[in-house]
Amino acid sequence: MFYRLAGAGALALFVTAGNAAAAGNNDITFTNPASEYNTLALNVDGSHNVLTIAQAAPLAPSDGNLMDVSLTGDFNGGTGDFTGAALISGLTPGLLSQDGVGNRMSLTVMGSHNLFAMVQNGSANVIDGHISGVGNQAAVVQNGAGNHFSFSQSGIGNIINISQTSW
Repeated sequence: MFYRLAGAGALALFVTAGNAAAAGNNDITFTNPASEYNTLALNVDGSHNVLTIAQAAPLAPSDGNLMDVSLTGDFNGGTGDFTGAALISGLTPGLLSQDGVGNRMSLTVMGSHNLFAMVQNGSANVIDGHISGVGNQAAVVQNGAGNHFSFSQSGIGNIINISQTSW
């Protein structure tokens, strides 16, 4: 497994993988300002998965962001380009980003060749996502405070693009 760490984050990070033969050649980049207040739980079991994970630094423990990501399969995340409705989002596949305070993102992916990107800007936003199958695409953007979105994709070739903005 290949990991790149940019920044000096004191991030709580848990990375596990299945057997070494089945869980290789993943490219996971962490871009994290120094913060002991954000939490990232990451479980990757597969190969050729590509992620860029960014969590901005909150000022206090009560402001921390939480990201829980579980990938089972191959070629998930940023291993291709969005098409259709997901392309409209302007996001880069494989990006999982939180900038603000008290955001929660949970994503479970089971399958292969699934593209996804999720961005939370603001406070107290929640994303709960589940993707299973092959060739699905999901792009989700939340701006503002208190947005909640839950989705589930199952099958082959589903595409979703969601943008939520609150004032």
